[in-house]
Amino acid sequence: MPNHQRTNLLLKVGAALLLTGTGILAAIPPLYGTARPRISVALRDIDETQRRQFERDFDLLEGVRLGPDVWLYVPNDTQADRLRALLAHPAVLATDGIDKRRARISPDASLTARRGGLISAPPVVSRTTKFLAYSLLVLGVSACLGAIMIHTGRVSGDPPTRATILAAVASVGGFLQRGVPIATPRAAGLFRMVFGALVLWFVRLAPASRGGMHAEQLIETHGPYGFAVRWMAHHPASLGMIDAALLTSGLLFVAGIWTRVSFAAFVVGFLAWVSVYTVETSMHTISALSLAVVCLSVAPWGDGASVDAWWRRRRGAAIPAAGRRYGYAIWVPGFVFGLTFLAAAWAKVGGGPAWILNGTVKYHFLADLDHALVQWGPQLTRHHASAVALSAAAVAIEALVITAAFVSSARYRLAVGVCALSLLVGFRLFQGVYWPSWWMLLLGFLPWQHMREGDAGREPSAESSLSRPQTYAIALVVAQQTAMSLMAIDARPFFSMYDMYSATHGTADDLYPSGAVVYRVVADTADGWMSLPGCSVNEQVAARVGRTLGDLHVSRSTLDPALAQCLLDWPNVKRVRLDGDRQEFNWSTGRLEWRRRVDMIGPLQVD
Repeated sequence: MPNHQRTNLLLKVGAALLLTGTGILAAIPPLYGTARPRISVALRDIDETQRRQFERDFDLLEGVRLGPDVWLYVPNDTQADRLRALLAHPAVLATDGIDKRRARISPDASLTARRGGLISAPPVVSRTTKFLAYSLLVLGVSACLGAIMIHTGRVSGDPPTRATILAAVASVGGFLQRGVPIATPRAAGLFRMVFGALVLWFVRLAPASRGGMHAEQLIETHGPYGFAVRWMAHHPASLGMIDAALLTSGLLFVAGIWTRVSFAAFVVGFLAWVSVYTVETSMHTISALSLAVVCLSVAPWGDGASVDAWWRRRRGAAIPAAGRRYGYAIWVPGFVFGLTFLAAAWAKVGGGPAWILNGTVKYHFLADLDHALVQWGPQLTRHHASAVALSAAAVAIEALVITAAFVSSARYRLAVGVCALSLLVGFRLFQGVYWPSWWMLLLGFLPWQHMREGDAGREPSAESSLSRPQTYAIALVVAQQTAMSLMAIDARPFFSMYDMYSATHGTADDLYPSGAVVYRVVADTADGWMSLPGCSVNEQVAARVGRTLGDLHVSRSTLDPALAQCLLDWPNVKRVRLDGDRQEFNWSTGRLEWRRRVDMIGPLQVD
């Protein structure tokens, strides 16, 4: 068949597959219905009547009690203004399922079953149908790309032979491994001891048996992950077994005893531990390390600097030659780290340059100012040009870290690692964000491959390459991250699009979104309304006072203790109110200033 006919055929097949896949996706909602997002809301000091009024005010449907004062709802109105009002309501203690920075439903919010469709079917049917549609779309795109390659002469269009396919796979594998260093078994073994000890230390900081999996958190889990964590929650003894298995296998792995088996056991235990850990913690803190640990399961850990290697040498075994398959162990943490940063950069600018042009880092510096180690982050971004420059620098570093994985120069890798370290230091200093698991991955940028003492004379041949499982592991990690980022989804416990701090603030209205409102006690005295010296209450007390406003008269003996204490020295005061103030950053002066009376509660008649 001539090439132009093959091109036309592939284009027609590709177009048919794309249309079919798109049609199936479009047909899913009318056929099976649509799922509605659910949010959980923790309420403080609210009775049944007030709760029902709260549900009517915010159009919250299908309330289900998850625990004391914690309810699961289906929000009927998900507009940003309504969600902001819900988050700011004094009775709301905490929420889950709402992206507080963007005032929208979170992408990972739990969903109801599909409803309103022509066919009533279990969830697995709609998921299978969606998978089929996505598969057809992938095949359609592949067919169209094949037609383009034939048309441009990149491929002949002849039926591929086994040799052709293997050559293509080898070409892709050669590109993927071009930056993998050539290392000795001893270098990989030394890396094993340091990296393994740090991971073991980290998991011991938060043992699985510490508790913390509550009913309101477990109800938000789904699929195999949800089944696993709910089973572990119902069988607490399993959590202690996870801790014991991790400690035992981790120590054996670090020492290099039965290394292949001990690390396999450690990986299984680590995945179980991560499942528990992410129930109450953002998976962004641990997901990159989780992927790295899984990828490292195909590394040859025990051939050097281990008890296993020592025992084999005593039995007369030769020292294996250096090669990329040992460098793989050193290379993977940096590769996963770079891929994670690239995904984070895409989450910020994938929809356009607004995140940079708005100088968004200044808003995130303010949002996390309470937790920052230093308070001069807003000063650095006081001028718009400097904020834009820092935002651009952050995205540029995140996007370029991955290049170190495909460059053989150890100096370049080290320089890129220093740049990545500068970002982590900035997170720590200016936002108080410290994720130890991310810092551990920086070990992959150090020149471990130069530690060749003791293995002299065992240089590799020029054909040294990765093993096939190692190449497959790299390809799978790239494929899953591409899918997560393009589809903008998260899948606990460790698949993520890494959209942390990707919100673009358009104005300075929420300059200090995490700043709490402080309420001054203001009394009606003979000299008029005045703030009582040294008297202020927090938001919780203000909320309780606000619920008494419907009473005509309130006795001092029934006042909230914090407010009653303020009035002890003012026996003649009969009317009080609470004026709420909040700190905000003044971009003109470059200082935090108090904004007066952002909220007012009262007045309240006191007898």
